[in-house]
Amino acid sequence: MQILCVDWGEQSVIKGGVVSLQFLFSPTSHEQQKLSQEFIEQERVGRQYDVVMVVEDDLFSRNIATNALKNKFKVVEVMDGGKAVQEYLSHSPDIVFLDIHLPNKKGYQILEEIMELDPKAYVVMLSADAAKDSVTKCVKSGAKGFVAKPFRGEKLFDYVRKCPTIRVYC
Repeated sequence: MQILCVDWGEQSVIKGGVVSLQFLFSPTSHEQQKLSQEFIEQERVGRQYDVVMVVEDDLFSRNIATNALKNKFKVVEVMDGGKAVQEYLSHSPDIVFLDIHLPNKKGYQILEEIMELDPKAYVVMLSADAAKDSVTKCVKSGAKGFVAKPFRGEKLFDYVRKCPTIRVYC
């Protein structure tokens, strides 16, 4: 007996009248957001270390942040705004220090995308532009704080201590 299978998208008909249905899962944007949130939360809870992400294109500022934090945390460095959200999803950081002025994508836009994916994200903005409008815009978009450049590494620990998912005492 020869079996012939014809694919019609969601169902297949096999010779002899037997029908095989295929269901494709295509989540809505709300379902995708919920799946992302659950994944990020599970990643954070399941690991044995805290992750800090530094999104900064300026080498001097990035080195200050990384050198201050690397002895207590896994530090993920991102230099390009276009890669920030992808790296956020890859590493599920506990806290993000995010520059406002980045190549390929602005920090405001990255902040909004991260907050859409993970409303519990703990993001602190970094910028030499400490004008009241910039700070207000960041806080309204979900940032938990703002650090003006130039900064000292110790200043970052003020926010690390407030982050609810950080487990290391510092």
